Amino acid sequence: MNTYRNDKYTITTSLNERTIHIKLTNTLSYAFYEGNFDSAAFKHPFELKDTYELINKCFAKFVENPNDKKYSVTMELDNSTLLLQFHCVVEGFLTVVFDLRMREKIMSNDAQLTINFQRQQQTIDLLMRRIEEMEKIISALGSEISLTRHNGTSTTTHTISETTLTLNAVLNLDSYKKIKHFYKLNSLTLGGLDATHSPQTSITNASLKTLTINNCTAFTNFECIKNFPNIEELVMSNCTLSANSENVLKTAKHKLKKIRLSGYGITFNVAELQRYCSQNRIELILS
Repeated sequence: MNTYRNDKYTITTSLNERTIHIKLTNTLSYAFYEGNFDSAAFKHPFELKDTYELINKCFAKFVENPNDKKYSVTMELDNSTLLLQFHCVVEGFLTVVFDLRMREKIMSNDAQLTINFQRQQQTIDLLMRRIEEMEKIISALGSEISLTRHNGTSTTTHTISETTLTLNAVLNLDSYKKIKHFYKLNSLTLGGLDATHSPQTSITNASLKTLTINNCTAFTNFECIKNFPNIEELVMSNCTLSANSENVLKTAKHKLKKIRLSGYGITFNVAELQRYCSQNRIELILS
């Protein structure tokens, strides 16, 4: 079986023991044509398998290069009958021409839905290919973001396609705001932030999956997860969590699957946090 598609037609061919089966669907008008053709239908001396090969070459050129001079097929509608005219130039000198007629058939609603689904899937596939090409171009260009320390004496530079970012120094506020531009960021580690330099409302990223916070007194509850809509794992070490931190978690929209806390201050309701995580299938590790 062979299938050929362009922006208007979906064509399927198959070779059976004594016939060639052709099914043609107009994906815009939902017109549907189908037929089985034996050797006598082609009115030439070639074997059926050779004719099948010629038909496939014509349909392939029809969807890829309709102006091809060697293998082509034209379509002409006559009431409810579709006339297919095949023109083949074999080995550059042998011309083979034959016609086929296929009657229109009524397409079911399910078939129309299938066509719509296939059309949408083709669009999605095209968009995904374009996105991949754009990512390659961005990576090739080496687009970079400079992150400057709070005292302005040192700057670190990162490409925006990085998947992991570790920041153990205090940066200026504008640098924290740039983290949202790392479009492939999967893991972010923050360290050493105190209440004086509290940037948690400025740090956002839509792609982040894992957030690790070490020795940051600026982070006193789970508010930070609100800035990361796709976060799945939160790791906090040596961060004193305030009372009612578990209630912040309850009211926030998130996709957390794992929470790991170590060296935390016991000021919140641990039992309530454990109950919430158990009910919502979140793995909770306390140490």
